[in-house]
Amino acid sequence: ELRPYARSLPPQSFPFRTMVACALMDISPLTYVDEEQRPLPCYHMCGGIEDGSGMLDINIHSNAIETMLGVPPERLAALSKRPEGDTARDSITTRFLEVSTYMRRFVGMAEVELEDAEAEAVVTSFHEEIVTVEDGWALLDRIRR
Repeated sequence: ELRPYARSLPPQSFPFRTMVACALMDISPLTYVDEEQRPLPCYHMCGGIEDGSGMLDINIHSNAIETMLGVPPERLAALSKRPEGDTARDSITTRFLEVSTYMRRFVGMAEVELEDAEAEAVVTSFHEEIVTVEDGWALLDRIRR
């Protein structure tokens, strides 16, 4: 069970890969706390990022972005906002493409660059097929193949 472990770590020491794994295990937005156990604000970004572990939902601490990723909080906030008039599915795909491309530059995660159409297919599958953790791992295996 990763959630209590995630909550017990100070954000600056929180390993990115572990955070991704926590998001998969929980499938819902996680709540993180600082060293004094105060809740940290976070942005929940639909879609996912390939870091070698798979495409997953991901939560980023706004308080720890500079430390962890070097991404300016205002830029991340802009990426995570849904454009007015966007449907949920369009927004998921758009945010996935923008966020994954932007964060790859800073974190150097992706070993494989996805074309837009491939990324859209992955996002669609991701949101329709993941119901349990087992579903999540099965989808990640297909993505990697």
